Order: sequence, then structure tokens, then C-alpha cells
Amino acid sequence: MYTQLPWFKMEMDNSRIAIYHHIGNELEYICRITRNDLLGNEQDYKANAALICAAPDLLEACKEFVKKVECGEAKSTKSYNQMKKAILKAETI
Repeated sequence: MYTQLPWFKMEMDNSRIAIYHHIGNELEYICRITRNDLLGNEQDYKANAALICAAPDLLEACKEFVKKVECGEAKSTKSYNQMKKAILKAETI
């Protein structure tokens, strides 16, 4: 299993982004993405952070869609909207 939703990202400075989630009113640290000048530019590490932050949303959307397809309910607008929201989160830098 993974850390419960929602995950969100917070820019720490120009070279680090932290991923957290809420436990009640508290924040719990999940991981940190650090810019590495040798491996990519600023946009790369921000895109990586966005994708990591959206990973649980993407997984849940895929599970819901697979469940609907297997039950013959492939025209699920809930699954479609869930996937679109997860994709948007993954691609928002």
C-alpha cells in the first residue's frame, strides 16, 4: 500500500520540492525531489514532482476504470473524470 491521499507538492526553494500529505491538521513528509543540474533542467524536476504527487490519483483512477470495464460498465463518467483530474494533476508543474 502507499501513503493515503491527497498528496501535494510544496516548493522548498529553487532546487527542491517536497511531497506531503495531510493527517488531520498535520503534514506528513513523503519525499523530496531535488534538481540535479547534470540530469535535467528546472522544468524536468518540477514535472517529476508533479508526476510523483499525482501517482496515487492515477492509480486509483486506473483501478476504478478497470473495475468498470470488467463489470461491463465501461462508459463510466466517474472513471473518465477521475482519470482526467489525475492526468491534469500529473501534468501541472
